[in-house]
Amino acid sequence: MDQLGTLCLLSAAAVCLGGMLSGSLFLWIIAASLAIGGMAAHLLSPHVEARRLVRQARLLAALGRLREALGCVNRAIALVPDVMSAFVVRSALYAGMGQLDMAVDDAEHAVRLAPRHPEARLARARMYSRYGLHEDAIQDLQIGLRERPDWADGYLEVAYLYVRLQDYQNTLNTLHSLEKHVRATPSRYEALLLAGWVYEEKLQDLEQALGAYSRAIPLRPERRVGYARRAAVYTARGDRLQAAEDWLKAAHCIPAEEERGKAHWLRAACYGKRFALTREQGDLQHWLRALELSACEDSDQYARLARTMLRLMVNPQEFTFPPRVMHYPN
Repeated sequence: MDQLGTLCLLSAAAVCLGGMLSGSLFLWIIAASLAIGGMAAHLLSPHVEARRLVRQARLLAALGRLREALGCVNRAIALVPDVMSAFVVRSALYAGMGQLDMAVDDAEHAVRLAPRHPEARLARARMYSRYGLHEDAIQDLQIGLRERPDWADGYLEVAYLYVRLQDYQNTLNTLHSLEKHVRATPSRYEALLLAGWVYEEKLQDLEQALGAYSRAIPLRPERRVGYARRAAVYTARGDRLQAAEDWLKAAHCIPAEEERGKAHWLRAACYGKRFALTREQGDLQHWLRALELSACEDSDQYARLARTMLRLMVNPQEFTFPPRVMHYPN
């Protein structure tokens, strides 16, 4: 951008000289346009570089390279001291490093720079939440939601905060608002899973939980967790056949990215839960095979669990209990 600005200014000078020699008004207009473009390019250059550094910092942070990310964002702030996103990212980095006072300061500064921006409000809300100030966090997020009614992350953050406050009706109201205003499928899926969990675990309403999970599954039929949660509800209702069918569907799901290192173990858990319902030899064989793969291919934690389970299954007389319930986080 600096090179472009310099080129525009040099070109403007050349055209201006030509205009002086020829007396052409047209050349004067071109020279003025090039000069304005050159000055604009010079003015924009630091902002462009600062935004690039912030994007790079986000990527480095996602890879866990927090120190390198901090260096990038510090350079961005040195270039342009009023880039709100840089303070948001640095707040998260400081929080990840355990430097909470500095994280709070940056979150506060981000809000001062952009008082209604959802990203700034989210940064401060997360700081409030760390200190147990959940109501204050909700107020910040609601300001962001008024600014951007389709802000999926804002609705989900508010819903989880209401769960912490044990205000389950407002949790459900918030998730309903997300469904009404947000089109993104992953966010709608997560909202329905959370609603189902609230109905199932907190309100003991299995019918509403079943409805929420049943609406979630068609949104992302490739995901395991929806089937697993619905299967648990079917089991609680005594619908063994439907629960067994959902455990089979869960077992057949292609592993998601977050299941890396435990995919075979989760598949084994699904077949184990199905075997507890059906007692069919085919399900037992699939369960054993998944455990064998887990013992060889999953991460150490899950491989050890698989080997322990296989040892217990060597003697059928000793193995008379169903597999332990697997918990799938929202």
